[in-house]
Amino acid sequence: MIHKLNWLFFMNNAGFANANLTSISSILNKVIHPVLQRMMAKKVILLDKVKKNVRTTIANDNVYISAAHQYHSGFYAVAEGTQPKVGRGSYIQMVAALKFIFMTYGFTDQALTLAAKQGKEAIAGTFDAEFETGMITGKKHMNRIFHGDGNGKLCLANGAGVATTALVVDGNPAAGGGTKHTKYLAPGQHIHIGTTAAEISTVDSDTGVTLLAAVSWSDNDVITLLNDAEPMGLAGHIDDGDNVSTYQNLSRTTYPILKSQVDDTAEALTEADMIQVVVDALEFGDGPDVGLCNKDLWRKYGALLTSMKRSVDMKDLVGGWKGLSLLAGSKEIPIICDYDTWDGYVQFPRFSGLTIAEATDMFEWMAGYDGKGDVLRRSPDGRTDWEGTQKWYMQLCGLQVNDMARLRAKTT
Repeated sequence: MIHKLNWLFFMNNAGFANANLTSISSILNKVIHPVLQRMMAKKVILLDKVKKNVRTTIANDNVYISAAHQYHSGFYAVAEGTQPKVGRGSYIQMVAALKFIFMTYGFTDQALTLAAKQGKEAIAGTFDAEFETGMITGKKHMNRIFHGDGNGKLCLANGAGVATTALVVDGNPAAGGGTKHTKYLAPGQHIHIGTTAAEISTVDSDTGVTLLAAVSWSDNDVITLLNDAEPMGLAGHIDDGDNVSTYQNLSRTTYPILKSQVDDTAEALTEADMIQVVVDALEFGDGPDVGLCNKDLWRKYGALLTSMKRSVDMKDLVGGWKGLSLLAGSKEIPIICDYDTWDGYVQFPRFSGLTIAEATDMFEWMAGYDGKGDVLRRSPDGRTDWEGTQKWYMQLCGLQVNDMARLRAKTT
């Protein structure tokens, strides 16, 4: 391989030296970047289904969302000659912090020089394999983030460590009912174990990694990406205050309209429980568009239908998704296996009740500081290395969540 990739998915700015690679920058911006965006959107269901910048205003690093709080007070039925009272609506303004996501790449000078001499096809070919690998990683992390609660938990440290490189982990919220607790960890990845920074050298098993240097930590320290500050996901949006009590800067206790319909009883999954929360959600609006659960609960739901000897149709959802169906009231909802859904959860989102507020295009290239528009800059750590950064300044915001639903703590 004549080029190398240094893939990091992190949440902090990085600075690079100036460079002038105008021809390569043009290929990246005009040829590769649009393909990159389409690939990412089709890989993550919310990216493809949720509209962008609906009823939101971005100011500085905050996203402002306005929503009706209660019924309008101007509705009356009065006798002839009686004047109805003047009414007004009640509104709330929610605030969500904008988040800053970056994808970084590194290439050798030799690879870029040889590709540039051979023309745009060679340049595109040089980057193609790197971005294909990047899309796999990007898809998994964005899907993980969109199922999370904004805290970025990858897993937990299992047991205290004192000046050691052997890290055992558990507590991955989407381990799939098994022990795949290292599924979001990778060699070369920089993480925080509680407040301690560390770098992963190797991933050794589903429950263990080796760190590059010895560090200490406490049992159950939360493991996140280094300097993590992630967007909100479904576990925070579809909630009644258990995961996120202060939602988009407002208390869910004070504003019940910010609570979703939930069933948190620890028990085996039943079709009746699924129907109940969906019917509860339909009282407040159009209700969910889809049900998402991990592979164990998806198999459990399929087994429930089979045991009741019902005819089970597979329902397509554009973007490569296919699932079983749930008939709740007058609404038929596809039930889809999503491996990043938290264990024990069945999430019922409504796509139009969410919006992606963005201040940049999805993963647009960060231009250089020399005014020439170059997107690659010489690495400050290597004379023959070049680095490029893509950015996406965004937040997944909730517009209306009381007609969404979730089940939690369900088992097979």
